[in-house]
Amino acid sequence: MTEVKTKYSIGDIVYITDWGYHYDKFFNWVDNKKIPYFNWKIEIPDYCGIEHHWKFEYTPKLTVKGEPFKDGSKTLVSKTPIYKNYKYEILEITHHPKAGEYTQTPEIREYWKDKGGMDDKYTTNPIYLLASTHTKDDWNRCYIQIEEGGLSLLTPEQHADKEFNALKEAHKGKYSVNDRKNGEVKGFPKEFIKSIYDTNDDVLFGSSYVKGKVHYDYMEGYFTKDGVPFIISVGIKYDGKGNSDLPEDAIKMPFNQLPSMFPNNTFN
Repeated sequence: MTEVKTKYSIGDIVYITDWGYHYDKFFNWVDNKKIPYFNWKIEIPDYCGIEHHWKFEYTPKLTVKGEPFKDGSKTLVSKTPIYKNYKYEILEITHHPKAGEYTQTPEIREYWKDKGGMDDKYTTNPIYLLASTHTKDDWNRCYIQIEEGGLSLLTPEQHADKEFNALKEAHKGKYSVNDRKNGEVKGFPKEFIKSIYDTNDDVLFGSSYVKGKVHYDYMEGYFTKDGVPFIISVGIKYDGKGNSDLPEDAIKMPFNQLPSMFPNNTFN
């Protein structure tokens, strides 16, 4: 077996930030034999996967009179995947037993050759065996098999912040109003688009006015080449409520003030 080059080491405490890299099967049944999916040295306890690490909350089931049933019947009201909140210890590191090999037979790949192809290969990335640190009892720990790409030394919240800031930096000073087409800017992440609401929430609907929200979706100057924000698109929501239910921190502005804030846009 070739040496596995890894970003993390045995004994490291890590967080899982991308469950798309997770392998949920610990073994397969072949000819009535239990065959491990990966050949871990550690003996993995039964009932140790993520399906056994949920929090369930119940409320008593009530009769038509509003009284609890005598048999103690309950209704499930919520279930929470608490395994996603655990910290994990790295126990072992390996790689896929078929790393780099095609996942499909030559016959299947040949059949799909002119139909989009089926040339996927088994990952060559390191694969880790983890155990949750929420308890010292091995039988009660949550065990995880996961590729390196799903791990981080940061908490999921810290990791998300880091990814968000990196994405923001990648789009800094990149756009101009001329990049706007059909109410969008190609390639610009939607999570960075801001909105301003017109203080006038009387909007024309047919031949009469109703309450609605007029919003101007714009790009902040941080992302523009000249540091000046510009409006990407304008929309109207006919909801009969107008601005009455907007969040307290929503930005509202009279239409006649928009040209001074967005000088690169044209206003009629």
